[in-house]
Amino acid sequence: AQGSGDGYVPAKEMFFGRGAIQLSWNYNYRGASTALTGSPETFCENPDLVATEEKYAWGAGLFFWMEHTKEGTTSHTECLKNYNFG
Repeated sequence: AQGSGDGYVPAKEMFFGRGAIQLSWNYNYRGASTALTGSPETFCENPDLVATEEKYAWGAGLFFWMEHTKEGTTSHTECLKNYNFG
């Protein structure tokens, strides 16, 4: 899709926690899908792949651990800092 609707996922689609590190929200599914399949649509069109295919369940968990940022950092980076992580 082009323009302002790019990345839109209908509200009827459910993106609840699935996978080894409970991937949730459609934007996280899009990021993990792009990283693991080369297409942002794969997990949006079939989000259950993250729950039913072992390679995607663990792959999505690793993607989130290594790539998801919050407050300018990732879980992986914070763990390596040897602070009170957790």
